[in-house]
Amino acid sequence: MSTHDELTAAAAKLLVLAIELSRNTDGGLPTCSQTSNWMVADSPSSWSTREHTRPIIDHWFVVSSLLEALGDSNLESYDAFLKIATNAGVAEDYLQYGLLRPLIQHWATEIDLGETEDDAISIASSALATAVLEKTIQSTFKEIVVGLALPDGPLALEDYAVLRRINENELFELGEEHIKGPHLEHDVRFAGINGLPDEEFPAEDWLVFEMVCPIRPNEAHPGERTAESLYAALSLIRDRPIVIRRFDERMSYLGIRRRFRGQSRAVDGSNKIITVTDDLEESQELVKSWPRLKRIMADEEHFLAKASVRLQEGMKRTQSEDAVIDFSIGLEALLLAGEHGELSYRFALRGATILGGSTESKREQFRQLRSFYDTRSSIVHASSAPKRAMTVDNARAFGQAALRQIWWWMFDSEVQSPIKAAYEIDAKIMS
Repeated sequence: MSTHDELTAAAAKLLVLAIELSRNTDGGLPTCSQTSNWMVADSPSSWSTREHTRPIIDHWFVVSSLLEALGDSNLESYDAFLKIATNAGVAEDYLQYGLLRPLIQHWATEIDLGETEDDAISIASSALATAVLEKTIQSTFKEIVVGLALPDGPLALEDYAVLRRINENELFELGEEHIKGPHLEHDVRFAGINGLPDEEFPAEDWLVFEMVCPIRPNEAHPGERTAESLYAALSLIRDRPIVIRRFDERMSYLGIRRRFRGQSRAVDGSNKIITVTDDLEESQELVKSWPRLKRIMADEEHFLAKASVRLQEGMKRTQSEDAVIDFSIGLEALLLAGEHGELSYRFALRGATILGGSTESKREQFRQLRSFYDTRSSIVHASSAPKRAMTVDNARAFGQAALRQIWWWMFDSEVQSPIKAAYEIDAKIMS
């Protein structure tokens, strides 16, 4: 059985060979020029797009140099690596795409991030050995969050999950226009590789939600529930647009790497990226509420988790009628648990008790909730709406706001069930 040290050493020798085969005539590493565009703040209210260029390692040329050499003759270091890797259970036809290419790319990435050549070789070779022998690989998952401000530092959501500012390396990747070098010329943006429309550029105020943790092949990412909890928290904390888009998903030494895939999770129902700089109230609320929010969202059967799902679904709807139904289901789950009669009246009375402050305010909220419920009923039963019913668009806006506010009232009250919540609300009515 191959040991970690043996496989690390064999991978390092093969990597050194690939590097030497690809060196320039002056002995330097092969590089290419990466040009990217992203938006920078000229002032608190003014942004402009600027071009940025940097040299990066041409790992494509390093790979091709090694493969060309393998095609011409047998290489001792490759044969040694092949023997040790196959002894560890790796299929020979898996070596090139599953191990060699990721090994070289990993090394090049470490160089681009500032590691020395020798340290990058050590890091990449050791990671390969760990992946092969322990059947464990490093999984990285990133999503872009646009429209939310952060306090000074990153927000750690779990040991493996963080919400932070986008860094320069990620801006170079997202804003990539083209790559040019002695062995390569690639027009990235017009090839659609980075997934952003021509007129859309990343910005320095974008946030990144990143999860990095070891997993085994074919296993689901353990942070999936953390991600869903974050999406729920953002939709609850904020009633203005926040857009979440998948940026990067990669697994080392599995041959899997997907960049910006163009998929959007727009919690306001829009796929349009917007760049705004807001105050920090939402982020501070997220920091304060996250421990309890996470526990609630981890329980799919928790009544607040169910209501938050309806809020998220409603916010993503393109049709206002569908959004009204989602919001009404969420509100009914919070206000009408166990009730079978006088639903519209109880719905409005309990909701107004939470939403209203003064007696006059409660009367107005009662009237609005009855009107919302009438609109909901006309949609469900495909019937004509009563005169007091809201327009569908008004019902959508009102329902979203009411669901969010009532949800937070129950969260802050720490009620354990909708039945107990109903008791508390009815007690307020009688007091």
